[in-house]
Amino acid sequence: MYKYELNKIFKVTLKNISFDNVPTHKLIKLFKDGRHASHILELWIETNFEGIKKIDVKNHDFIDGKDNYMEAKNFTKNGAKFMPSRMLGVGRNYIKEEADKVIKSNIYIIIDINDMPTVRIKFVKGNDLLKKYPKAVIPFKLRDEFFNDN
Repeated sequence: MYKYELNKIFKVTLKNISFDNVPTHKLIKLFKDGRHASHILELWIETNFEGIKKIDVKNHDFIDGKDNYMEAKNFTKNGAKFMPSRMLGVGRNYIKEEADKVIKSNIYIIIDINDMPTVRIKFVKGNDLLKKYPKAVIPFKLRDEFFNDN
């Protein structure tokens, strides 16, 4: 069991990736896509990080033992977009003022899934993310800088 810390990089190689008789390499490929990995990783976070509980509340995936709301976002081959999910996708609008309010209310759990089954996880306050990435996007080219544990 891990205890989360803000701005610390957790690097974990996931083991026992399975679903009945589906070959592991096919699941790993599937889980490099954030649409497929997100729900499974949310269960993994709740199972493996002390005091973090999954909740069903708009704009928040989790709550910790100190009443901090948390939201998980995957860092994919396209980077990480940490605006509310309802503002992502074709036909949806990004409304900065509304997004900023939500972002400031969360601690973000950014999960790098590009090297699946090895993942890097970083917990960051929404305020801190907005200061550095005001458009609510961390570009892929800044991946190593974001996950630098120095």
